[in-house]
Amino acid sequence: MSLLQALLHAAPSQVTLDQIRRLVALVGPEAPMVEYKANMTQSIAKAVAALANTHGGLVLIGVTDDREVTGVKERTIEAVSQHCHNTLDPPWVPEVVPVPMDNGSGKYVLMMRVVPGLAPRPLLVEGAAPIRHNNTTHAASWHQLAALFAEDDALTQMDPWVIKAPRLQDDQHSQVDLILRTGLNIGIDPRAAWRPLREQHVDQLATALNTTPVLPLVA
Repeated sequence: MSLLQALLHAAPSQVTLDQIRRLVALVGPEAPMVEYKANMTQSIAKAVAALANTHGGLVLIGVTDDREVTGVKERTIEAVSQHCHNTLDPPWVPEVVPVPMDNGSGKYVLMMRVVPGLAPRPLLVEGAAPIRHNNTTHAASWHQLAALFAEDDALTQMDPWVIKAPRLQDDQHSQVDLILRTGLNIGIDPRAAWRPLREQHVDQLATALNTTPVLPLVA
């Protein structure tokens, strides 16, 4: 797994400033799946939409175009989240992972994670659907926009998958040694079938298993 993919899917508590610095050094100038923003700017929503409409990726806020990791103030977290919600159509806010700077400044690098399959497609900004092409962002053509809408229509017709408690057949031929009943129903979007469970789902599952009494069953 590449460093980019690891940062895209790692638990927020596992993301470090050293990893971000290594990623910036590896990808160099903005790559198809990485974009830098030195500060809060009105172009952030467009960057998020372009990644979501293409292959996903990371928007790193607090990294300059010269690849200097400078960080931003903590209040920027709320500003970028509100900006995305108000600007994107339909309203959507990607996960924002704040990574503290190590120089005592109290600033953070904000890693906005645009995970493929989680964002609605297409995401529009002022009526246009931005897409990424190499290191640049431009509006989708009519054919590309039609393909995005067609893809979204096909996907929404699919039923979500849900992990539910097992159903047992009540007959003499069934033999069950142990059942763990967690009481959890975890919805899985078919567009993200390859993606690990979210961190909060893992925590919920671990908590449920730790507090579930284990009872023997008689076949």
